[in-house]
Amino acid sequence: MPSHVFAAERIQEACCLLLSREPWYGHATTFFDWIPSTRVETMGVRLGYGAFIECFYDADFVSALSIQELCTVIQHEIEHVVRCHCTRVATREPKIWNIAADMAVNGHKRHPHIGYRGEDGALAIPFRDELVWVPEYWDPTLSAESYYEALERRAPCLPTGMLLDDHSLWTESDVSEADAADIACHIAMHAAEKCCGTMPGHIERRLADVRKSETPWHVLLARFVGQHTRGRRRTYSRRNRRKDFFGMPGYKRRAHPHVSVIVDVSGSISSAELSLFFGEVERICAHARLDVLLWDSDFQGFHPHYRQGDWKKITVTGAGGTDMAAPVRWLIENRQVSDCVIIFTDGWCPWPEPQRFPIMAALAYRFQPAPSWMPTVILPECHRSGLPDPYMTSHMT
Repeated sequence: MPSHVFAAERIQEACCLLLSREPWYGHATTFFDWIPSTRVETMGVRLGYGAFIECFYDADFVSALSIQELCTVIQHEIEHVVRCHCTRVATREPKIWNIAADMAVNGHKRHPHIGYRGEDGALAIPFRDELVWVPEYWDPTLSAESYYEALERRAPCLPTGMLLDDHSLWTESDVSEADAADIACHIAMHAAEKCCGTMPGHIERRLADVRKSETPWHVLLARFVGQHTRGRRRTYSRRNRRKDFFGMPGYKRRAHPHVSVIVDVSGSISSAELSLFFGEVERICAHARLDVLLWDSDFQGFHPHYRQGDWKKITVTGAGGTDMAAPVRWLIENRQVSDCVIIFTDGWCPWPEPQRFPIMAALAYRFQPAPSWMPTVILPECHRSGLPDPYMTSHMT
């Protein structure tokens, strides 16, 4: 059996073991894409647009670990993601930050935060005597920033020890710190809901403040696009062909990630609002194949295979009434429905009926809500003076 196939099977076995024995961590693994790679010597993660997580691993490293030890390494990766270590390095010295991040995840050697606990109660932690741990006389509940400041004062006399994983991919994460915090909260709460709230206490404390804040509109718009346009997505309606374990989803592939965008060009839409709409179209275009349909109360133009910068070539006509149900019917009748549909409008319009394909509304104002079944974001730049803060009005689950 090729080493990469053997390693992939062991990762699936470890994820299933976590689902049965450490369910919070097990459900968190369902957000990961596992990618064999020679770029890392152990295992490493990065965050991508649309709230997905790529975990690269070295097949030889994975194959050399026991299943229980592999569970611990996977726990370690999950903790880095949930603690947002991938995007918080900022201008800090990377070597010191890497040590501080592993200290925050690992805790004290005698009382570690991580470690798969077997039936005999023993923790399976690979390289336990060689890892970087929080010094015994330090508080094990501090953040990576706190450990960084303490280590920076002691440089160059840094703690000796190895990092359990590879942090080199963190610089390739293409999300902001705020986006990463939202991804962390989404993963943590989803996993907690799936396993009756068995979230580890140290993770729950870390997320206490994050849960109090609203989710920024651009994060949820990116998540919606990412969930419905990725080339491969998990589905529980299809079995995992490689390893038919309990609780492991299969995969459904989309050969051509594709989004249909409907832009309201009615008379109530100002040039500033059109500018904002097409600004978001440009952002989405960087991650998916795009078709743009212009509509007021009637058809005003269709631009398939939209590319970045094409807004300069589009002459906006219309300026009549508004109907956002009609363009959805047009997409269906002309067989132009894609993986998902996003409607950019001010909300003063008839809305489409629920469809079998996902639809999101991106509204210029909070006055006129979209139907309750439709995920909705409020675009902040269009808010007038005195209106509420520009955050999402969400029906998303």
